[in-house]
Amino acid sequence: MRLIKNTTELIGIKDPHIIISLVFEKDTYIKVQATLDYPAPPCPHCQGKMIKI
Repeated sequence: MRLIKNTTELIGIKDPHIIISLVFEKDTYIKVQATLDYPAPPCPHCQGKMIKI
């Protein structure tokens, strides 16, 4: 994970609650897999329920 801290700052990931779990470095891109260290709250509009249109 070389320079991953600088990469996350460059793309604007500054939340200390985001935990980077996996990094793939390819020739032309870097794929970062991350998770939150707390459960995400439900949507304020639908409270997590699916809306059928």
